[in-house]
Amino acid sequence: MSHEQLSGGTRRRQIPRLSVHGKRQPSRALFEPEDSPFVPVERVYSQDLYVIADAYGHVKIGVAEDVKTRLGALQTAHAKPLTLLHVEEGAGVFEISLHNLLDEYHVMGEWFAFGDRDALPLIMAGIARLRTEAAA
Repeated sequence: MSHEQLSGGTRRRQIPRLSVHGKRQPSRALFEPEDSPFVPVERVYSQDLYVIADAYGHVKIGVAEDVKTRLGALQTAHAKPLTLLHVEEGAGVFEISLHNLLDEYHVMGEWFAFGDRDALPLIMAGIARLRTEAAA
């Protein structure tokens, strides 16, 4: 069965939880209304949301407490330069919801491909929408 199931007008995502020692615990389901990409979470992340592009047109949307260190770690695994496109401070809580919202562009993991479309305006519009819904 897939990690996403439709039932009764709600979408269910399985989100892995980590223990204190970094070992996986059983998943828990988070529910969201069909018309809203916002996923409520139990804790508020203090992490920043970052947008990084590679030389092949792929864009990574992730979170980190120290984006510069994270970029360096990612760069180590890439043969071509990575470019930091944007950092949204304190917006780590929106990561999963933003991934859901941009699902049509999803490639693998946290990587997206926007084709001929400019990724940053789409991502910024998604963040703005999620902030508005979270405030409501």
